[in-house]
Amino acid sequence: MVVNGDIDKQETRKFEYNYNLHHSNIRNIILQSHGGLIIDAFKLAKFISVRHLNTRVETYCESSCLLVFFSGESASLFEKAKISLHKPYKGNLNTHFEPDFKGSSLHYFLINELSHILNNTKMATALVNKMYETESNKEYILSKDELIKNGIYVDKKSWFNNRTK
Repeated sequence: MVVNGDIDKQETRKFEYNYNLHHSNIRNIILQSHGGLIIDAFKLAKFISVRHLNTRVETYCESSCLLVFFSGESASLFEKAKISLHKPYKGNLNTHFEPDFKGSSLHYFLINELSHILNNTKMATALVNKMYETESNKEYILSKDELIKNGIYVDKKSWFNNRTK
């Protein structure tokens, strides 16, 4: 099953609906998203985590998609995939936005929720701090070494064999 596009209320509901129709056959969730709303990403992450589903990135998983990615029972990615993060914000990056700040209620919420997803407060704190060190309109791309160090399997083969070149 694939999550493709913005992570918002509509995408989360569509995912849950389709999963409930076909759940007996689904173990792996492929993510391809530039991110979206944090609250909806956490809802989707919890849905995946409670059902012990695996998450996989073949292309890119950015911003709040990272929260969904780490919720997988087993999280893996194709070695050419990109995982990136940035500081949360309110508003629209193309017009007007207000970046969040370390020490805010959202900052502590992210650490707390990500700690539950990862079962690792140290790792969650490090990831959230990296988010807050990266400007909202920039991106920090997690290196393969950082991902491996945090228990993510990096695969040299794509699940889509015709796309490995």
